[in-house]
Amino acid sequence: MVKWAVELSEFSIEFHPRLVIKEQVLADFIIELAYDEVSISMPIWSLYVDELSTSVGSGVEIVLESP
Repeated sequence: MVKWAVELSEFSIEFHPRLVIKEQVLADFIIELAYDEVSISMPIWSLYVDELSTSVGSGVEIVLESP
């Protein structure tokens, strides 16, 4: 770190550590995004699966259809 500080000092670069995000701010942000109307009103995709998955192996063919 000292070597880097000496080498970078000629470029007037300063290090400013990130501020800590308070837990309540993060919790409020997650709650705000959890009930976004866009995610609720999105159309449903259909997924059709052929083949099985077992303990010895698996094989799957899928078809996704957009709404």
